[in-house]
Amino acid sequence: MTRRRNVASAAALALAIACASLTAGAAPAHDPLTAAERAERQALLRRQIHREMPAYVRQLANASATIPTRTIANAALADIVVDGDAAAAARDVDALLATQDNDPSSPTYGDIPWERGPSKVHDANGNSFASEPLGPLLLAYGPQLQPRTRAALLARIPAFVAGLRRHNVPVSYTNVFVMQSVALILLGEAAHDASVADDGYAAFDRWLADVRAHGVGEYDSPTYYGVDLDSLTLAYRFCARPGCKATIARGLDYLWTDVEANLFDGAVLAGAHSRDYDFLFGHGLLDEYLAFEERGVPVPPRSPDPNSLALSYLLLDEGPDGYHPSDAIRAIARRPHVFEARFDDKLPPRYDWVTDGVALGSANGDHGEQDKQIAANLAPASLPAITVVPDKFDAPYGHATEVDRAGHVKPVHLALHPVSVQRDGLLLATLDLDPSKANGTSFATNVTLPLDVPRIDANGTPAALTAPTELPLKDDAVVGVRGVRGAVAIRILHVDALQDKAPQIMLKSDATGIHYHVARLAIYHARTTITDAPHHLRVALLIAAAPAANDADLATLEHNLATAKLDDHTTGGVWTMGATVGTTTLTVARATDAFRIVSRTIDGTPAPEPRFAIDGKEIALP
Repeated sequence: MTRRRNVASAAALALAIACASLTAGAAPAHDPLTAAERAERQALLRRQIHREMPAYVRQLANASATIPTRTIANAALADIVVDGDAAAAARDVDALLATQDNDPSSPTYGDIPWERGPSKVHDANGNSFASEPLGPLLLAYGPQLQPRTRAALLARIPAFVAGLRRHNVPVSYTNVFVMQSVALILLGEAAHDASVADDGYAAFDRWLADVRAHGVGEYDSPTYYGVDLDSLTLAYRFCARPGCKATIARGLDYLWTDVEANLFDGAVLAGAHSRDYDFLFGHGLLDEYLAFEERGVPVPPRSPDPNSLALSYLLLDEGPDGYHPSDAIRAIARRPHVFEARFDDKLPPRYDWVTDGVALGSANGDHGEQDKQIAANLAPASLPAITVVPDKFDAPYGHATEVDRAGHVKPVHLALHPVSVQRDGLLLATLDLDPSKANGTSFATNVTLPLDVPRIDANGTPAALTAPTELPLKDDAVVGVRGVRGAVAIRILHVDALQDKAPQIMLKSDATGIHYHVARLAIYHARTTITDAPHHLRVALLIAAAPAANDADLATLEHNLATAKLDDHTTGGVWTMGATVGTTTLTVARATDAFRIVSRTIDGTPAPEPRFAIDGKEIALP
């Protein structure tokens, strides 16, 4: 299948990347999929849709079954894209429209619930997700639809638009803001209503301007970058105004630059993640897009999974007019580099150091209960990440869940409130935990560690963790992990006592962790119910990462941390934590009674804070 490159839209970005001099020497050539490999992966997507469709049809036929409305909408598009089945599409469109409030006098006119049938979820984004595939369905496949189906959809566009216009979300809510922008563009063009399309294009321009000024709000998310790409690739394929493809491509270029700059071992996003429902492995809806750009990423076997019905979006992007990142963008992931990017003007940029066998990244502040603000990766990419997870369940693996405000069941962890500073593979991280939020029977700071590695050390001694184990450690312990081409070492620098009780520190493996191939460094602040808890508890960690070929390399890394010189003091409500490793001194100063960054320095100089940079050189923004 032919592939139309974004040569024009990527030219400025390619020049900026070249000028940034990522490292000496030429970048390795990209190894694209062959036509046969691409066709095989497309066929796999179709098979996944076919496997999922019968279960969906049975659910739909059961009037009392609960089905996400986005699944119904996605099924309608998949019916046509995969099988050209107009009768099935009519069935699904009828079911979707039956859920919509079609009373123009109603305050919820145009709204579609998150789920059809009995539901405990009350998510105002239902209309956004349900409307996403309808513009492409009309624009690309209108003549293939039954006339009554096409007429019914066109008649309901004013209702969909009313719901979209009424649902105002902040531009930093990236996936929904972009989705709504694209839905308005494509629904407006399907209805030949320029005012609706104008709203969509204006909103999209606003998002691009916000990215230029502040960065992307939902940064480096394995789940929501996939959702963003669904929306943007649909817009790229089907927008109609002159110049619109070049405008949409600017957003796609930005996201793919971010993806490739954080891509580790050709397969997984490294660095800090804003929203990551897979605490250990960092997989999500982005994986399907990676599978068509990176030979080493297989198409995930998602079935049975209702999200499989959305794979038709990716099949559409695989058409002759689809978007694919340029070779210059893909080359970023193929050389060692440091990537820094803004996501909030009130906070420093996130930082990710990526090299061949190991990566280490960090971000300041909190995004939410599924963020991953401190993370390291070891090759191969199939290993779970090394990440800091404060939790109240004694189960920091991402499988302990709570119900959020909208009624969704999601994995959660306690907030880190981190202030960090990083240079290459050396990171000083300070946390300000809130024990009053630990309303369970446990409260711990955990650092997850991959089990399937050549070596895990506790103070230089190999630790056996493949069976349930609790290995006590002192409060200045150094833990090391060696992968096949890299190593990571962690030293505890500071842990406050909780209610005058010193923490219990240990290397731990339990049955659940072993099942997921992970152990952990556990700092138990409490192992009983906490009452009258304070709101602040300080923790500081020093983390180092480096290429490593053998145990001697790991020992060197551990020694460097064990012999680090520390500066830990509190004066006038400001906590200063500093660490000198070799010739590098990292220092953080932060308020003790609130989240406020006083300073972040490297060798006594404020840490650089570029907007969007590789190896300190700013690159083009959309």
